[in-house]
Amino acid sequence: MAVLSKYTGALLFPAILIWLLSSKKLRAVLLRKEPWIGAIIASVCILPVVWWNYQHDWASFKHILFIGSGYNGLLRRISDGFGYNVSQFLTISPFFYAAIASGVLISMLLELRRENVRRSLLLCMGFPVFLFAVMSFKGHSEANWGVMGYLSTGILAVMLFSDSSDPVTIFLSKYINIRRYVMAGAMISIMMVALVVLHGWLGLLPAAVERKLGKDDRIIWETRGWGGLGQHVAALKQDGDVIAGDSYQLCALLEFNIPGQPKVRYLAPWDRPTQFDVWNGSYEDLKNKNILFVSSKPLAPTNQTLTTIFENFAHVQQLPYYSVIYHGEPIREVYVCRGYSFDPFEPRSLGPRSLFYSNP
Repeated sequence: MAVLSKYTGALLFPAILIWLLSSKKLRAVLLRKEPWIGAIIASVCILPVVWWNYQHDWASFKHILFIGSGYNGLLRRISDGFGYNVSQFLTISPFFYAAIASGVLISMLLELRRENVRRSLLLCMGFPVFLFAVMSFKGHSEANWGVMGYLSTGILAVMLFSDSSDPVTIFLSKYINIRRYVMAGAMISIMMVALVVLHGWLGLLPAAVERKLGKDDRIIWETRGWGGLGQHVAALKQDGDVIAGDSYQLCALLEFNIPGQPKVRYLAPWDRPTQFDVWNGSYEDLKNKNILFVSSKPLAPTNQTLTTIFENFAHVQQLPYYSVIYHGEPIREVYVCRGYSFDPFEPRSLGPRSLFYSNP
């Protein structure tokens, strides 16, 4: 069920295997049939996911591999790695993250040697936290990927700080007032959540700062302007126009916010596969259609640094852009144009990304 919810659920398999192998008491379990029967049942349950991917050119698997591939440059990989781990520190909250990190470290040094199977289980189930912390230096990792590992490591940290009979707890209590530490951690967490909610609701930064931050402030970026954009695009749409965007997030937001919720197509020249490629496996039905194209950047001809779909239209008409208003001032623009007589194959064929598009 975890894998059907999110692919990182597959990490339960190696986590449980590591736990069984880590204990002399439990290694014998691997010689019994029950764990292997359980693994077979779990594998059968996820066969629909594998079969669907097989039928659709491994679309979602390729998507995961693409966003996790990262960059070739060493400096970019280092910055990505530190960025991911700093984001974990801030997201979990500094006090709790420090408690979890110390709990994991102490358990790695002591609990496995002590053969405490309960604590070693919690430690091993935290495997995703360690895995993505390391992988973030090799490829891009999203901040939420390791969350499943914090459930068990959080319990482990609580056990470590609250077991008055444990020598480690006794040792820590000599140097840390555990009650005050927990209270401070809880207060900081509440303040951080309140700050995020207030910023999303009221907007705590001046408009001039928001304009400079742009997409870096994901809170404002993702909560401002979409309803108005939907109305703006609806007013520009003519009979026969097909609405399209150049990111799957933008396409989904347009479908939700445009009155009547029309179908929106994903048009982009790059290789990142998306769910829109699954829903529409070909561009053939768009040939010679007029496209109302929406993007965070103006549609311009292809140049040495940027490939666009500009040349796939017979003619491109720039339309009025939409300004996102924040505290009474425009902080960003969303651009709209109408491309006439779209040709998905000339002068350059669009795709394939995740599916094989047919080319006449």
